[in-house]
Amino acid sequence: MGDPRLVIVDEPTGSLAPAERVRFLDLLSEISQRAAIILSTHIVADVSELCPQMAVLLHHGQGLAMMQQIRGKVWRIRLGRDQLADWAAQ
Repeated sequence: MGDPRLVIVDEPTGSLAPAERVRFLDLLSEISQRAAIILSTHIVADVSELCPQMAVLLHHGQGLAMMQQIRGKVWRIRLGRDQLADWAAQ
């Protein structure tokens, strides 16, 4: 797997046995110490075990129509790991 800065996983634990699910979540937790993780799943328990905060995507659609629908509701911020706690406390 090398040393990625970003790991994207889609429904990674859906078909795993309970023990393997825990093992995989532990692996993601370990990787998150050195890389950003994007986890796409409908299993909220997986997210709540791994993440102190989560984002829920509520909009979908086609290009410009979707962009107009979400205008003013989306923002971007870039933080280093050392800045995250201060930003979250605001």
